Amino acid sequence: MHARGDGERVAAVVSAVAPPGARFETSESGETVTVRVETSVPLLPGLTLSASAVAAMEPGAGDG
Repeated sequence: MHARGDGERVAAVVSAVAPPGARFETSESGETVTVRVETSVPLLPGLTLSASAVAAMEPGAGDG
């Protein structure tokens, strides 16, 4: 969504599909956008699970 220029929806989607309490951050670098989500693992104290996704910005996405 962020790569399509709809970065405001990222928070809603993360809260809908990620575990409760998950945190996320987005960053842009040149022609790409990265979204990283991380959360703690209740059954394994001290462990943090994270995942990142990288996508190319779609044409016109930043022209708003």
